[in-house]
Amino acid sequence: MRLIFSPLGIFLCLLVWVCALVANTVTVRFILSPLFTHQEPVESPRSGWLWGIFGRQFSREPLAPRDNGYTVLGIFLLILHELSVVFALTAHLLAVFTDPGSTKHAPSQVPPNLPFPPGQCSPCKGRWKPPRAHHCKVCKECIFRMDHHCPWINNCVGLMNQKYFILFLIYISCACTISILIFGIGAFKWFLLSGTEKEVVEAKFASLAPPWLLVTSLVLCLAVLVFFLAMSLDFLSEQWEALETNTTLVETYKNTHGARTTFFQHVAEVFGPTWWLWLIPCPPSISPDWAEPVYLEEDPAGKAPWFFENGTTFSMTDSHRRESIELVSAGFSRERTDLRERFPSAVMRPKSVVGT
Repeated sequence: MRLIFSPLGIFLCLLVWVCALVANTVTVRFILSPLFTHQEPVESPRSGWLWGIFGRQFSREPLAPRDNGYTVLGIFLLILHELSVVFALTAHLLAVFTDPGSTKHAPSQVPPNLPFPPGQCSPCKGRWKPPRAHHCKVCKECIFRMDHHCPWINNCVGLMNQKYFILFLIYISCACTISILIFGIGAFKWFLLSGTEKEVVEAKFASLAPPWLLVTSLVLCLAVLVFFLAMSLDFLSEQWEALETNTTLVETYKNTHGARTTFFQHVAEVFGPTWWLWLIPCPPSISPDWAEPVYLEEDPAGKAPWFFENGTTFSMTDSHRRESIELVSAGFSRERTDLRERFPSAVMRPKSVVGT
């Protein structure tokens, strides 16, 4: 468990919870409760047997609604909506407080199966840097398979919390979609009401809040729902592409990617091998492969040499012999020519694609 002390991140995390809880309250109390329940009018209650005999004949007080429970559609929408909200907020909490893959947990010694001079991170006091790690200036540490630092969870999105981040996006999108659907169905039902039924619903609305507060709450709630739905779908499309290509957002800027196999294998690397737990916000059974290599985008089949952030490539044409060469910039043509003559099997890449 960890918490990054970033004022903006903490504010946005609290904003997510406030918006989610307020939108949930408005949807359930102001839409589901008045329009998706079995209601029948009853007169305002009075005490005493005398009122029961004579009082009803002379009463001119308005009818008061009596809630007889949700309709079948109301129960269905309520369960779907509440489950989506609970799962979304649970995944959000886990994404906030889960270590995304700090290299502090990597072995202090370079793995013996690492056939290259390891990179080092100066801000991390010279700690060795795995090939797919990136230093986050906000978290002030290197994160394995870092996608980006997200202020909405006040944390980096890395290998170990990417599942929670994606589930948060999925369930918050579902919750917003269901809420908007409830708004639409509720408005349609309202226009179809007439006579006593409409009077009952109007009385129900009047008992909940003043008209100005009711209208303001509904309009603001709908605006928040549309905003979060659009934003979460945009983020979700990026995460889908990352799973498809085994590429983090940081790696797209460097034109590099991880080893590409099948989509389901990429998903299993993030969500764990147990497929029926993929949509449940629970810890995935995964562990970082600190020596995992990255590949250049120019080689979609993944057959090119391993490529590392410290500027080293390794020819994999001979499984028994791995030659390492230092990348040089395009301006050093003589050195590059000399290296080609000395290591004809090595593949040269410009250093401009290397970055931290």
